[in-house]
Amino acid sequence: MKNRRLKRMYAEMSMQNDLRREALGGATCCAIGTSDNGAR
Repeated sequence: MKNRRLKRMYAEMSMQNDLRREALGGATCCAIGTSDNGAR
């Protein structure tokens, strides 16, 4: 039962990640916010 829940959670997170990637035009998540050098 726990394994089924973990698989469902992984599938949902994977789908959300794919949607975010599409919305950003294929940019990788690691490149987001790294160019501002902490300046705010």
